[in-house]
Amino acid sequence: MLRVHKLSTKIIGFSLLGIALFVVAWFSHMYLPGDLPSDAKAKAYFAAHRAALDSLAQTVSRDPRIEFVDADWIAHGSAAQDPAHVDCAERLREIGARFLRHTGGLVEIFFWGTGCAICHDSYKGFAYVSNPSVDMPVASKVCSSLADSALKASTFARIEDGSYLVPIANHWYLIREENG
Repeated sequence: MLRVHKLSTKIIGFSLLGIALFVVAWFSHMYLPGDLPSDAKAKAYFAAHRAALDSLAQTVSRDPRIEFVDADWIAHGSAAQDPAHVDCAERLREIGARFLRHTGGLVEIFFWGTGCAICHDSYKGFAYVSNPSVDMPVASKVCSSLADSALKASTFARIEDGSYLVPIANHWYLIREENG
């Protein structure tokens, strides 16, 4: 009887430890600052890679078949053999970007951030908007800064969900995407 009691005590103890570690990990990911660079560092990165970003945005804007490209993997199905997708993935890797999304006249290129299936996603990069009066992301908010302190906090995450934009050049914006 004593062995069963010791075993169940160990199981309960390890279960409580696992729950505590999960809560600490969740809390730190949801509320502590991530690996997003300051606006000044992101703008400097943009200036250093402007020619490559312009070229990539123009190429993607002209090809409606390109909707999403990840630098680490190309796509599924026919897009995996599409030379345009392969070229985009190579160009993303060359400039240090993680992925891009394209809809209409909007090309979003993300460089920094984290996210997972069960946690809050926070990404930062650059958005090319062909025609700002038509192609702005739906429900985006134009701000003066993308710093945590300049954006509205959320109940369950550091920042309220949405797309936040800071103009940096003609047709170009810093973008911060928050999704919970």
